[in-house]
Amino acid sequence: MAEPPARSPKITHISWGRMEVEGLGEGKDFKLYPAGGRAWDWSETGTRHVPGIQPADVLELLEHGSEVIVLSRGMDLVLQTCPETLELLKARGVRVHVEETCAAVALYNKLAEDHSVGGLFHSTAEHACMANEPSPIDESAIIRLPARPTDEGILGGVSRWLDLPLATSPHYSPGA
Repeated sequence: MAEPPARSPKITHISWGRMEVEGLGEGKDFKLYPAGGRAWDWSETGTRHVPGIQPADVLELLEHGSEVIVLSRGMDLVLQTCPETLELLKARGVRVHVEETCAAVALYNKLAEDHSVGGLFHSTAEHACMANEPSPIDESAIIRLPARPTDEGILGGVSRWLDLPLATSPHYSPGA
């Protein structure tokens, strides 16, 4: 009989600039995957808010057996994801979710219950970083945010969501 997949560590606290992860302690940004994780050091791959999460950032998640990946965009939706990163995951048959950090935490914790899930979590992001940068996201995309982003609501599973068409975001300019 096959062994059940290793469980991914749960995120037990999220707030601006601070996360706590089961078995890993406290930090600002994390790479999490089945049976472990570590602090996410952006300088290892040259990651910046723009162009965003690099293919090299997700390779470690894949090497540790992640079959589903959750990528956070930061608290202010500033962190982007390179199209090449999404193409790599698609080519490998990995389901990927890109969400605002609080929503990403809720989804990741839910998936961690019964999936081999990995994730990249960024607990801050400054508005100024996005002011003059175009967004590579399809304008039909939906931004999904918890209606009441509190630790209790996020960690307990959000039951109410605000679904906002990307075109209504103050950070989105068509054709930018």
